[in-house]
Amino acid sequence: MKTSRTLPVFLALFLITSSCGLFDDLQEISFDGEIPVNFFVNETADNPDGKAYSAEQLLDIKDDPDIAEYASKIKDVKVNSVTYYVYDLAGSGVIFSGGSIVSLSNNKTVATLTNLPLVESANGNFSIDNTGLNELSTRLKNNKSETIRLQGNLSKTPVSFYVECRFHVTITADALK
Repeated sequence: MKTSRTLPVFLALFLITSSCGLFDDLQEISFDGEIPVNFFVNETADNPDGKAYSAEQLLDIKDDPDIAEYASKIKDVKVNSVTYYVYDLAGSGVIFSGGSIVSLSNNKTVATLTNLPLVESANGNFSIDNTGLNELSTRLKNNKSETIRLQGNLSKTPVSFYVECRFHVTITADALK
């Protein structure tokens, strides 16, 4: 009789102490997200020798609904990579060269793209500048957003297209606060 009463009590205590360890593991959550930033390049003037291009957009990590849910609990942001995708291209034989993404608040280069022949659905990775990427990560952690500039040279115009720059991030946030 005594063993039948102590066994449930022992099991209950075991479960309670075991579950405390489970909650310790849930204090932080890490997950990946992608934040797209779209640029519309629309150069209508005839420039057969080329033209410099520059435009600015806001990169806001709260645009991702999963990240927005944890925005007030973010402990760390790490930008892992930046990709591009070209679409709705009107024009041919144009090369985008000397391209870069710059964090506007500190004028630091985050990523570069040497030469990209513009064709519909062109996609790939920007080359990363680790120092600029780390500084962007810190700014996104502290401010949740940053204005970025896409700049480079078009080998000739007229040309129009969209380029989606996608920032791949890892977020670490408090889970239970």
